[in-house]
Amino acid sequence: MLDILGWKIITPCPSGTFLARCVDVDTNDKFKRKKYQSEELETIPAVRFLFALKDGDNKFLVQTNVYKASGSPKSNFYKAVVAWRGEFPTTFDPNCLKGEEVSLTVEQRTSGRGTVYGAITNISAVPEAYKKACPESSEFNELMIEAGADIGALPVQSEDPTLPKETPPPSNPQPKPDTEDDDDSEDVPF
Repeated sequence: MLDILGWKIITPCPSGTFLARCVDVDTNDKFKRKKYQSEELETIPAVRFLFALKDGDNKFLVQTNVYKASGSPKSNFYKAVVAWRGEFPTTFDPNCLKGEEVSLTVEQRTSGRGTVYGAITNISAVPEAYKKACPESSEFNELMIEAGADIGALPVQSEDPTLPKETPPPSNPQPKPDTEDDDDSEDVPF
């Protein structure tokens, strides 16, 4: 049986070229797939990336195909990382790309079973001047939860500024001065 690696994306991404951000990475060191032009299964280290992008006000998620995690210059994984980052590092953890900006070309396709999906046809680096135009990961929390992506810890919702705040007790309370007048001593508390 083949493994499933990736996320459940409800709304397919339209065709076009987009500035995007990598919002999740899925890895599996023992991914099983059919060998090329064969019915025989092979076990490979696999990687898949999930990207968030906007088309106007509409938000989309799109994922790469499953890559065999390989440092060979002939591999599709190597070529994608080099196109995205400019080089392939000597030591590399695909998770370090989570949060990184990317330019994607997406083509909307239909699978043999009739499923419409966005297929990434090109990955490239984003020039420094355009990185601020890439969407932030936090804008996609709802879509990522629906897709089953790892979004980490959500930020705590801020308090309503219109509500009165309770003053917490002091952490180091000071003794109250003795104000009773039943003592005739002339000692003055300092």
